[in-house]
Amino acid sequence: MGQKWGEFYKDLVALCNGYLDYVGQDRFLIFGFCEKERQLYNIETASIEALKDLRAFRRKILERLERLVSHPPLDLEVATVLLNDVNLLVLRIPSPKRITELKSELTTKTRTLDAGAILVRKGQENDSVRLATSSEIQELSAEFERYKTAAPADLLPQKTTKERSITNHGTDFFIHPEYGEWCLSATLHPTPVISG
Repeated sequence: MGQKWGEFYKDLVALCNGYLDYVGQDRFLIFGFCEKERQLYNIETASIEALKDLRAFRRKILERLERLVSHPPLDLEVATVLLNDVNLLVLRIPSPKRITELKSELTTKTRTLDAGAILVRKGQENDSVRLATSSEIQELSAEFERYKTAAPADLLPQKTTKERSITNHGTDFFIHPEYGEWCLSATLHPTPVISG
């Protein structure tokens, strides 16, 4: 696996763990939206070999994650979403129920992460993905345990506004009652997820 793919998997693993107070919330990795420029960029899946078949792409991600981490997100969803005539690639991870830990070495552009590492994601800056501290690991473990054992009625609803997330730009994901699929609500007319 190349270093660029290592960066992708580093981000994905850190997103599985999220950060304190985000346990129980779905996670989204969105390709085609630039936070800095607040600009949408078209992801032409038909012209990118790895993305021509999104089911095969998802399968490859899961195969790699099964070798790379404990408790891979087997319910990972990969889809394209049309927003303002721009295709975005969206990876959705329903909230995991336990900490995701590296079980093998992962090489990125800047470093090699050892087996046993637990990555967290805090914020959107370049240094937002990092190794969890021992106290963060303890607190996250406790939060995941509470989430696993909570009755559905006891679970907190999904937060809809997060610091520097796409939801701050008038966009949110939801399950549309008519389509029965994940949709983006950026306009008055929600756009259904287009599965690959």
